[in-house]
Amino acid sequence: MTDKQEARKAEGLTGTEKKPYRVADGVEWINGAKVPADSIVRLNDAEALYDKSLGRIAAVEGKPRSRKGKGGAEAPAEETAAADAGANQVAGEPAEE
Repeated sequence: MTDKQEARKAEGLTGTEKKPYRVADGVEWINGAKVPADSIVRLNDAEALYDKSLGRIAAVEGKPRSRKGKGGAEAPAEETAAADAGANQVAGEPAEE
C-alpha cells in the first residue's frame, strides 16, 4: 500500500463509501441497475467513475433546504423580504424604494 493510500485509510477515506448521485433526465440504468423513481443512486467512487465521466450522474451536494411549511427552517426575514420586493417588479422598470 502506498503512503497516500495509507493516509486516506487512516482518515477513513477508502473510496468505498457510498455517496448519493442525482441521475440525469432520460437515463434509465446506472451501474447495471434500474434508476429509482427519485433519481438518486448511491455509488462508491469506482462505481460512479464511468457514468460521471459521461455526464449521466452528478454528485448531490449537501441536503436541500426544506421549504416553509414542510417541517424545515424558514428562510431568514431579509431573504424573504428581498424576494417579495423583487416579485412585483416589472421587467425593465427600476425597482421601487
